Amino acid sequence: MHSSNHQRGGIVSFGFSSALADELAAFICYKRTVGYAYEHALTHLRAFDQYCIGRGATSLDKDTVEGWLELLLEKASPTSTLSEISLIRQLGKYLYANGDTGAFVVPDKYCHRPRTATPYLLSKVEIAEFFKAIGNYESIQKGEMRKTVYFGLFQTMHACGIRCCEALRLACKDVSFDDAAIDIIDSKGPKSRRLYITSELVELLHRYDSEIDEYFPDRLAFFPNTSGGFPSISFIERGFNYIWDAAGLVRPEKGTMPNPYAFRHHFAFANIARWAKEGRDVHSMMPYLMRYMGHSSYQSTFYYIHLSPDMLADIPAQTQALERVIPEVTFHD
Repeated sequence: MHSSNHQRGGIVSFGFSSALADELAAFICYKRTVGYAYEHALTHLRAFDQYCIGRGATSLDKDTVEGWLELLLEKASPTSTLSEISLIRQLGKYLYANGDTGAFVVPDKYCHRPRTATPYLLSKVEIAEFFKAIGNYESIQKGEMRKTVYFGLFQTMHACGIRCCEALRLACKDVSFDDAAIDIIDSKGPKSRRLYITSELVELLHRYDSEIDEYFPDRLAFFPNTSGGFPSISFIERGFNYIWDAAGLVRPEKGTMPNPYAFRHHFAFANIARWAKEGRDVHSMMPYLMRYMGHSSYQSTFYYIHLSPDMLADIPAQTQALERVIPEVTFHD
């Protein structure tokens, strides 16, 4: 696989070399023109490009796409699989819109995974022990830089309830210390949104940024991998599992296993529980939570209320200051 970019017919090739190289390069250029970074997409499309070479594919026809889907669905990481399937769907839609009527568009049903019936709910003790283990990361495994990144990354997920892909794609330019805000670009639901964060999180991220600058002063990724680039989903999954085990936390014998996405679930439940404890009308607060979490519909947000009323009782009444990030709005006459 080519690792460098070069000109090919007036278009940057991005390392593609299959019969679909020009189409893939044009797709990346288009996405970047309209403001999407597409760093992870480039990695996935290079893998697809190599698949096309091995298959001898000359077009994005149904057989080529379905063969690729079969390979993706064999992967162990469902989060990564869904992201890659959605990417190929976007590629097909792009080619079709630009005159390639033979381009196969992945059916929408492949891009929606049924929601887990019972998400894993992190307890206050588990969260405390998890971050304590990150603090001891250096003694567990030689990796001062990784410890710094994991601490900043998981604290941000815990404090803001952002998706794994949003944390991994976060660029330095998307974090504004002066505005106390994080911009989420090129995501699901509302494609872009600004998240206002607490002073506690601003201070934590400012300190993190200064520390990681010592390793990668010119980095683009706010949470870089060990090479300074944007990390893959496996970076966060492996890190979470390693830290969970290092903390001595127990995994249930059956049911949903703890995973990085649990921080997002905890964020939603913690805010709902806090509003209920404060005597607020939880339903009236849902639009704020929906917008902050980037849900495209109320159904996705109300899911956290209707999933199981008993779950609210299991959420700690007291939440850390970092979690209090949903902005309060006062209406004036």
